[in-house]
Order: sequence, then C-alpha cells, then structure tokens
Amino acid sequence: MSAVKAPSCAPSKTFWLELTGQQSLAGHEYVLSEIGEDGREVVTPFEICEKHQGRKGPIFAGHVEQPKKRSLVLQLKGDETINVPIIDEESIGPHVLKAPQRNYQDNLMVSVHPTLFCDSGELTHPRPMSGYEEVIGAPLRTGWIYVFFRGRLWRELAVVTSESAAPVLRDTAVAQARTASVEACNDRKATGPELDVIHIPARLNGTDVYSNVYLAFSETQWSWEYISALELNTDYVTARCRSAKAIWAFLGGQPSLRGGWKHLDEMPAMRARDSAIESDAALPGHWLHDVDGAKSQQAQDALVAQRDAIEADERVVDADYFIETPSLYPRWRQLHLQGEALPAINAGTDVLNTLRGRHLVTLHLRDSLQAARHLAQQMNAALALMLALVDNVKKRPFGVTAELFHNNFRRETLPNGSANPLYIDGGWFDNRIDDSEDGRLQRTLYDVERAVLRDFLKEAQAALVRLLKDERPENLTATLRDLFALESGNAVAGYLQAGPLLQVLSLPAHRADPLVLPQDTDANDDDEAAAMALAIAKGEHPLGAMLLPFQNSSDARQIGDATLPNLKSMAVALEDRSQTMRTLEPNILRAIADHQGSQKAPDATALMGATRIGAHAFSSVAGELSQWWLTTVQAELTKRGKAVTADINRIKGAFEGFAQTAVPGKTTVQFEEASDSRVYIVLDVLDQQGNTLTSGAAIASGLRVADADAFNGVVKHQTVKNLMHQATVRPGGLPTMLVVFDFWNFTNASSAFQLRDPRSVLGALSAFADLGISSAHLASLLPKQPEWLAKGQKKADWFSRLAKGVGSKNDVGRAVVRNQLQAFGWVAGMFTTALMVNDSVVSFANGRFGAGSAQIIKAGGVAAMTNADIIAARIFTPASERALQRTSVQAAQSALARLIPAAAHWTGTVASGWVTAIGFAIYVIGEAAYYRMMDDAVSEWLRAGPFSGDQDEQTAKLNSESEAYIALIKAMTPVSFKRISDNDMMKWLDSRGLKSWKDEAESVLTFASPALAITGEPSVTKLELSWRQARYRVFGRNPAGELRKEFIAAKSGTLLRGIQENFDDKRHAIDFMIGRSQLAEMMPQGFNELVETRYKVKSLSLTFTVDVWKRDTQSYESQKVEHKMEDLDVEW
Repeated sequence: MSAVKAPSCAPSKTFWLELTGQQSLAGHEYVLSEIGEDGREVVTPFEICEKHQGRKGPIFAGHVEQPKKRSLVLQLKGDETINVPIIDEESIGPHVLKAPQRNYQDNLMVSVHPTLFCDSGELTHPRPMSGYEEVIGAPLRTGWIYVFFRGRLWRELAVVTSESAAPVLRDTAVAQARTASVEACNDRKATGPELDVIHIPARLNGTDVYSNVYLAFSETQWSWEYISALELNTDYVTARCRSAKAIWAFLGGQPSLRGGWKHLDEMPAMRARDSAIESDAALPGHWLHDVDGAKSQQAQDALVAQRDAIEADERVVDADYFIETPSLYPRWRQLHLQGEALPAINAGTDVLNTLRGRHLVTLHLRDSLQAARHLAQQMNAALALMLALVDNVKKRPFGVTAELFHNNFRRETLPNGSANPLYIDGGWFDNRIDDSEDGRLQRTLYDVERAVLRDFLKEAQAALVRLLKDERPENLTATLRDLFALESGNAVAGYLQAGPLLQVLSLPAHRADPLVLPQDTDANDDDEAAAMALAIAKGEHPLGAMLLPFQNSSDARQIGDATLPNLKSMAVALEDRSQTMRTLEPNILRAIADHQGSQKAPDATALMGATRIGAHAFSSVAGELSQWWLTTVQAELTKRGKAVTADINRIKGAFEGFAQTAVPGKTTVQFEEASDSRVYIVLDVLDQQGNTLTSGAAIASGLRVADADAFNGVVKHQTVKNLMHQATVRPGGLPTMLVVFDFWNFTNASSAFQLRDPRSVLGALSAFADLGISSAHLASLLPKQPEWLAKGQKKADWFSRLAKGVGSKNDVGRAVVRNQLQAFGWVAGMFTTALMVNDSVVSFANGRFGAGSAQIIKAGGVAAMTNADIIAARIFTPASERALQRTSVQAAQSALARLIPAAAHWTGTVASGWVTAIGFAIYVIGEAAYYRMMDDAVSEWLRAGPFSGDQDEQTAKLNSESEAYIALIKAMTPVSFKRISDNDMMKWLDSRGLKSWKDEAESVLTFASPALAITGEPSVTKLELSWRQARYRVFGRNPAGELRKEFIAAKSGTLLRGIQENFDDKRHAIDFMIGRSQLAEMMPQGFNELVETRYKVKSLSLTFTVDVWKRDTQSYESQKVEHKMEDLDVEW
C-alpha cells in the first residue's frame, strides 16, 4: 500500500504547478511519485491552492521536503486508471511561488482542445492573404489524436463526436502497449475518461518545453510498428505532426490573426462534423458555420429555383443563372435532375459552446487526407452530374436538335484543327439565335452548369496536385503513410484511399465534358496533374514507393513503403478469415469478395477456376491500381517513344512484383514497337504451374498506334449511334486484375490486327479469347437491347471453339456457353464491340481492308483502358457479379460516419478515368473543302427554328421537334459538287480496286455533306447531270498567265447516273464516277488543242431514313425523307 502525504501550501516545501483552462480538471489528477526508503512507491497528490489563482486557471500545490528524484504524473481515471508521465524520474524539489497574476509558474500545463482545418473546396481558389493555405478551423471528426513529447508517443486519444456536444477524447494505455506482445500492442482500446481538453506541458522546472510537443490527427489508429518508427526518427515526427510552438503566442496574449491556433472563445459557432450534408457542400466550411441552417436553406431554395428555370419547357425564362463553387452542390443538382428530394436542412448546435469562457486554446491540426478525399468526392459528383446532364439533353424538348446544332454549328474548328464551315459565328449566317442564358438553347444544353463543372474539375484537380506537392508538416503524403504502415491486411486501407485520388489525378479534366467545344478547352490544362501522376507511377514521388515495391535497398525504404513480402502478407491476411481486421477498408473488401462468391453461378465458378484466378479480396484493388499504372506509363510511352523505355525498364520490376501479389505466378512487362516507332506495353502472365493466363507474346506483330481520340471519336453507323445514345450513361465497375491485363492486350492486338497478317490474326484471337474468358458478364446489363444484339448473344457456340483453339480448357468454353454469358464479340463492352462490328466488319465485307484496319484501331482507341469507369456503365464487368449490396456497404460507412471513396466507387460513383463520346456527338469531319453551304436554308432555320430569338419569325412547322430536326439536317446539305483532280482521281480508283478503269474514267464528282453523317447512305439516289464538252485551239499564255484559246466545237448532253456510284461513310460523301463513253467522243486533234468538260447538276434527289428521337418512348422512330436539290454547281 502506497503511503500518501498531505499537501501543503507552504512556499518553502511546495512544488507549484499551474494549469491554464477553467473547468478542465474532470478526469484529471496530478500526483508526484517517488520511491521511499523502504522501496515502496510514495504518491503525493496535488491540491488546488485556494489562496492563489493562476492567470488563466488554477494553481496546484504538491508537498515536497527537498529535491529528490521524482516523477510528475497525470492520472486519467476512466474504465481504468492511466498514468501519463510528465517528468519521469528527474530531480523535483520545492519552487518559489511567482506572482500568480503577473507570471506563469515554473511548471505549467496548458488545456488544449484540438480542432481540424476543414479547408478542401476552399483550396481551389487563393485567398488574398493566405493564398492556398488552410485557414478555417473546425471541430474534430471521428478519429485519433496523437501527442508526442520529447520524441516519444506520450498520449493516444480516440475522438468521439456528437451532433449536439463538443467532441470528447479518451486515452489508450500507451505504457501498457510498450510491454505487450506484437499482436496485443495493435489492439489498443480507449479506456480513459471522456475529456474535452488535452493537458499539454508548456514549462517544466523553469524551462519551456512546448516546442518538444507535437500533435497529429489521424482517422485510423496507427500500428505500433509505425509509432516505433516515428520514435526512432525525429524527421518522421516533424513531417507527420505539427509543433505546439504556437502555445507561446497564446501564453503571451498575442492575437490569433493567422496561423494554426486560436483562443477558443474566438472560434465562430460551428456544427458537428461527420454530417452527410458536409460531404455535399463543395466548401464544407460554409456548412459548418451555418449552425441554424438558414444560409444552407437559402442556397438550396435558390438552387431549386435555378434548376426549375433551366428545366422549364419555355422559349425564355428570366432567372438568376449565376453559379460559383459555393453554390455548386453537384449531388443536389443531380438529385433535382432525377426528380428526387433534396436532403432536409435542419438546425444544428454550436458544439463548441461548452468550451467557451474557459480560457482554452485550440491548435488547428491539418486533415490533408480528408481535404483530398473531399475534393475527389466532389470531382466524382461533378463528373456524375456532367454525364447525367449530357444524357438528359435528349430527354428535353428539342434536345436532340440542340445536340446536332451544338456539335456542328457552335464548333469553331474540326477535330483535325481546320476551320468548321458550319461555325455559326463565321459571319455569313443571318443569325438570330437566342444564345443568352435565358434562352432555350443554353438551357437545353445545360451550358451554364457544364461550364461551371468544367472549371471546378480543373480547379479541384490543381488543388489535389498542390496537396501532393506539399512538403509541410502533416502533408497528404505523410498522412497516407499512416495507412500503408498499418499491420497485416489492414494496410490495404492505403490502396483504397489512394486509388480514387490517383484516378481523379489522371483525369483529363479539360475534356471531361462530352459536349465541350474546342474553343472552350486548353489541351495543356492538366499537364501538372499528368506530370504528378507520372512521377508517382515511376516511384519518383514518395506515394509511388508506398504503392509499388520500387525500393530494393532497406536503407532507402521508409516505414510504409511497399515490399514484396509485405504485399504478399497483406494479400494472404485478407483471405484468411481467421485474422480479424480492425479497420473498415479490409472488412469492406472481404464483404465484397464474399458477396461476389455467393452470387457466382456454378458455371462461372468453373470458368474462373483452375486456369483463371478467382475474385479475391485484393483483386479489385490490384485491378484498379494496375489499370492506372499501365495507362499512365503508356501515355508517356506514346508521347516520348523509345526515349523513355530505359526509365520504364528500370521501374517495371516494381509493377511485375505487385502484379504477382494478385496473380500468383509470373507477370512480365514487355515492349512492342509500332510501325511508326512508337512503343506499346504488352503483358505476359503465367500461373504457378507455368500455364499462360494472358499472352502478350502472341500479339508481337507490328503494333500500330490508335490515333483515334476517345473524346473526338465519331460513331457513324446509325444503329450503333442510336444504341449508344439510347443507353443510359453511368459510371461502371472496375475490372479485376486479369480483366485489366486481358483488356490491355486485346486493345493493343486490335491496333495491330490485319487480315493479311497471320501472326496478327493469331495475336488478336489470343487476346480476344483471353478477354472473353475474363469478361463473361457483359452486354446483358444494358437497360435496353436491340434485336440484333439479342441474336448475337444467343450464338455463343463459336466462342467455345475459339477458346479451345487458343489453349482454354474445354470445360471452360462449355461453361461460358451453358451460362449464356454473351461471350460472342461483345468482349470489351458494347461500345467497343458495336464500333468494331458495325464499322470494321462492313469495311472488310466490302473489300476495304485498309479502312477496316483503321476502324479497328479507332475502336481500340475509343474504348481504351477506362471505358469501364465512365461510359461503359453497366457494360464492361468481370465474370463475378459486380453489383454489390449497396445497403450493407452504406450501413458500414454510416457506422463510422465517413465515406470510403473506394466503397462508393463500387456502388456507382464515377471514380474517374476518361469521359468519352457517347455516340450522338456527330462532328463535321468530312472534307471541309467540299462544302459550300446553303446560306439561305441555314439562315431560315436559324430565324424560324426553336432556338430563334425572334419570336415573330418562328413558324408552326419548326415548332415540331421532328420537323425541326429534319429541317436542320436538310439545311446542312451543301449546294455544290466537287470535281476531284486528275491525280486524286487515280488514288480514288486505286483505293477502290478500280485501277483497270483509269482509261475510261473521265471525272469523279463528289457530293460531301455533314448531313450524311447523320442520315447514313441514302437508300435511293437520283442524279440528273448536264455536261458540255468544248474543243479549243491553244495559242499559249497571255501576260496574266491565262491560256489564250480559240473555240472550235462543242457538244452537250444529260446523264442520269455515273458508271460507278460509291458512298464513303468515312468522308460522308457520295462519289459519282463519269466514264468517257458516257460523253461525246471529242478528242484533241493536235498537240495545240484542248478539250474541256464542264458539268452542272440539274437535280440531285436523295431518299434516306432519318431516325428521329421520340422523347415519350425514349426511342428512335425511323422516317423516310426525300430531299431534292436543283441547279447545283460543280467546283474544280
């Protein structure tokens, strides 16, 4: 039994201890501990001195007779008593009492209530004084506070939040953890009393010590190995934690103008954290400050009124269309768009109220991971809204007409950079379009909202780059290390938290809007983001070393860096259900894997059995990271070619090692050179028995670059265009590891595919079969399937034969067929498949092998890599079920009151990547030099059409949506033919296999029209062509360079068709070849004679089928349209 001595206030025998902070003693007790002469511990409790009051709190007195080795201990009495040493085994003796109201005592503790910076969306714009630095302090959210003192972990406190009260903190027994076993030291429970302040030492034995105190916030409890590493390296502590030096400013009575601290009484009223609405606000600080909810309700009402005006089916709606980041609320806008109720705004409570008037100081800790995650969530919400808006255009009155007009008449330049002859501001149209924010056109196309979303995506991405570049204490990179340094399978939390950040970092933000016009974007806008992504992928940024095992030397590695043993240990632990995981992320992964396993059909289980790796807990994470790494590195290879292969060879081992964690066996990264000297990555994957899972070697046949740009891709075939336009645009699930590898190789094989090259055919078939096995559950998830697709899905027998031919086991092929898994041709999702089937196959069938190969390349480019994340919504999924039980995941998220981006990613959030053309953006990509538009027809439509600003000019006919659409197509028809030059005519004959006609062909006349991109090939073409041949005698040239000639004779006539008529869907043109035998046999009679042939088109009648969108049925209705044009010129 310890002896207890009574305290005394006698100055000569008293150890004085002062505390700043009133009403801050609940759960705290200060004692002096020493070892008596009998070897027993003697505990001397402190007593509040009634005679003396400190400057900002009480003064304690502890009785000591003389200086002696003692310990000053803070006892925290909760579920158990936790002893926190302040002075440990040092000489402690009596101190002279200083004038209490003028000076602080020589031993001083400061009551601190930590807060967190809540700046995230606020970081997208610089402030006048602080720039991009955080300045908004807010209450703590659920997590952990770590306090280091003199280089060692001093206190670890769990943060428990409440909607109506200040956050409370509970200590763990740090001293017990130091002596516990390896397993037990990570199971540290918070057993201390509930506190609302942390007592921090500021001065001990007359020496200031606040500079030896460091604090940090983490949302996850650290592993003991990580804590030990921090204690061994002070650089780790200073990088991860913030110093408590600001306490000197508080003690000195300085005003807290800027910086990381405040008098708590100066903190504004603020709500509690962990609210769902906080994640909806682009600027969370606005929500937290709005305690009564009045401003948020006002913002919500304004948003609803604005969106109601945008959606109104009226010609002009007068409203306030101004939007900036604080009023963005992308999720609320999407809810309104979908007709769902917006969240209710309730009054809150100032959770800091009970802390006021107590002389407390708050230190603002950085919350970099939450800031980055909030930016990523807002970017995902903005992307989801962007796609929803673009998809909803077709559901609006005159929506499809607005799309057609926007993509053709508002585009300043064509995808190849040349001027667009249809550009409405070109100066020659009688333009009376109402292009104001109030007008129907801008509201139908959601111009204002899309513009704000584009700007926000670029600004948020730039803010994320700044966070990753930041090297100040508590930076994002150091905070992510907390997660990668977790023990066993818990370390997967680092991958789940970093994954969505990497995806939005690699997003080409300047092209995220499928309807963006070239003049509204800058191709170099996201160069910094791309450079940062590449630095991470190459291991040049510390985050890269945490993701992949780049560091071979143990001396160069830091705690949390990836190593092959740690990766394998993590994957094994995730699969071992006997090991309990203490963090949320691995438990979500396990739940997902279990759900997938329970949803597999027996055939699918057999399919993914012996020869293919099954879906395990780490597979989705590995697939996401692999997809990102491959895409990032390939982009650099495409940009720089061979010059960068040495760098990639240096780092590819890290990726190969990582891949082996998810696919046991051996994964090899190879380079294949394309015909234009560019370089592609292909992958070889062998299982542990040496069986080939994915073969990159089989496609080593002259790879060619997929030049088609996914954002400028054009869907020309009407059936395909309608399918993609009709299908709902939503984000999709991630492919698992082998699906990523197979799809990567298949895309490259498509780029190299040529029918006349057997090796190329073999490579394409091999990659095709690999992907077919991996991606079994494909097009069946489309909401609406055309009849021709349904027929294709039933014919799966050929896939079994194909699978056998490339090494797949017989039972695998049969399993695919038995399960009707749409293995036929829809390998990479309906978008890729539809393009290949309806463009390339048609070209091959017509003998245009060059065009067919080019279209395959374009298909690979359009669908490359990230279709699964953006437009392939419900299309590209692996064999195991990807549809998760959302309610269970959301319940798990709610339980911890924070959103896990990766989990949300799987339940439908756009987690980035690339946004691609969705089929209805018809661009004028024909030969612009051939166009001479019908000025009068276009101007008439502009004046009288649905978007006219002149109400008196509008006509009843064009108030019909179908009539307005058809009239616009007709107005886009040119008024002239183009006669191809003699040199080009020879090329034209050669490309169509008509070289034998070179002596017969007199002319090729081309009728090129952007309207043909929409209508397709006319079913009936009627031509009435007049011609005139004249023979001249030539006498040389005049001073102006013109021929001097004398007329001899002439003949004329009329033709009703050419010898050859050809529709070119690539050029959107109809070519008419005129033969010499169709004309008069007029020939020059000497070297000085010349025969000229002139043409004029008396009439051209085209009958075509136009698919007109019907909003009521959300489908297309075919209408036959005949368009007759008369007296068309033929230009040279």
